[in-house]
Amino acid sequence: MILLALCKRSMSSVWNPQEKKKLACERDHYAKGKHDKGFRRAWPVKKGKASQAFRPASDTVTDLRQSRRLEFVNRKS
Repeated sequence: MILLALCKRSMSSVWNPQEKKKLACERDHYAKGKHDKGFRRAWPVKKGKASQAFRPASDTVTDLRQSRRLEFVNRKS
């Protein structure tokens, strides 16, 4: 019972579609920056830099694993 009372919303008091559109446009505000479409170009660059930074780190990990494997094999022999 209580949930139904909380979930119910009252109907809009504005009946005119043009008035509704006007109010919606006033309420909605889009945060446009200086370069609003720059994300398209910036994202691949950012992703590339991240992978560039990751590559040397992963190489050192694989090199370290390889050297440990060689040490293990040499100990067994």
